[in-house]
Amino acid sequence: MANPEPENASRTPRGGRLTRVGDSLAAPDPSTRPEAGLCEYCGRGIEPLWLPISRRPRWHINRLCPGCAEGQRLQQEAEARALRAQLYLRERIQKAGLASPHRATRTFESFALVEGTEAALGTATRLAQRMIEGPGEPRRGLLFCGTNGCGKTHLALAILHRVIESDAARSGLFVEFADYLGTLRRSFSRPAEEEAADPDWLRWAMFEVELLVLDDIGAAAASRGGWDAEEMCRLLNRRIESGLPLIATTDLGADELTDRLGARVVSRLYEACDMVRIEAGDYRRRSQG
Repeated sequence: MANPEPENASRTPRGGRLTRVGDSLAAPDPSTRPEAGLCEYCGRGIEPLWLPISRRPRWHINRLCPGCAEGQRLQQEAEARALRAQLYLRERIQKAGLASPHRATRTFESFALVEGTEAALGTATRLAQRMIEGPGEPRRGLLFCGTNGCGKTHLALAILHRVIESDAARSGLFVEFADYLGTLRRSFSRPAEEEAADPDWLRWAMFEVELLVLDDIGAAAASRGGWDAEEMCRLLNRRIESGLPLIATTDLGADELTDRLGARVVSRLYEACDMVRIEAGDYRRRSQG
């Protein structure tokens, strides 16, 4: 004798529509079928859909036709990707030290081209483009030299902005030289157990970041032959050996740099960078005049 069919067993009525006896899944009710709707975007007709779900099966009309619904889905996905890219870029800018109002505006587009800055601007834009286009290029960086206000820091920041904000997504970091020396002195003055518990992230980042900008070299004096000069040599050696470019700025000449940093440090600096001299006046005074 065949087993009796359960009360809630599925049955297929005429027309091939699935119905469930004693449950919420039910066949469409033609008497309640609404008229076709219109797509809110393109105006095409949309046939009603029967939703045999829950305890109140019903007809439903979508707001968009299948083509427009797919287009909306793709647009939402594109907007989500753009938002993620924007947040990622903002994070890279923050980590690179470019988020402050002063540094955020120092780009190639905002650079005021005046007599004496043409060659430096061209050199800076070419180096930035080489970093974007070729991994591992360039291996040498730039040392911008000139008087106060001639645009050295602006060009250094512009290079970093261009590299950070490109699709190449290279890493970069902006550090002021005086802050660097201050960090070295604080780290060396801490007890050994405190140093181990609080490793110096800045020193590590300056060793490993793909593009390092060291601003206003010589603004503070290193102890010639001392531990800070040795640390600077270690930094320069690491970047030279790793082929990681350094962008540096200074308003000092070669003799003054040697007096401030020592001949060994200056020699490594010239090995790591090509010198770019900017023969222009003080931009700050020109803008006020």
